[in-house]
Amino acid sequence: FPDTSTSIALFPYYQYSPAVAAIFIMAYLIVFLSCMAGNALVCMVVVNNERMRTVTNFFILNLAISDLLVGIFCVPPTLMDNLITGEGHSMREVGKLGFQKWHAVACQGTSLGKLV
Repeated sequence: FPDTSTSIALFPYYQYSPAVAAIFIMAYLIVFLSCMAGNALVCMVVVNNERMRTVTNFFILNLAISDLLVGIFCVPPTLMDNLITGEGHSMREVGKLGFQKWHAVACQGTSLGKLV
């Protein structure tokens, strides 16, 4: 007999129905794959084509590499966070535990502002 106690015990931790969770997973998968494909293509073009090795294109290469790292290290944990906690990112969270999330967004925006 299969042990269904673990799947029943884990189900209350998820905040959405399986159908909504599947929509979340598909949307994040599309974002993740397009991020990986597009940025990898930019990296390959700049590295493999000597005419594309200009100062501006090295800056774009640097941005593509950072986007790859954000896609690898931020998209999957964000998906899991959304599926398990179900928290949105509204302004009323700023004073609560959502401060850490908003702090990360503010730091990324500041970093982007320095680059531009």
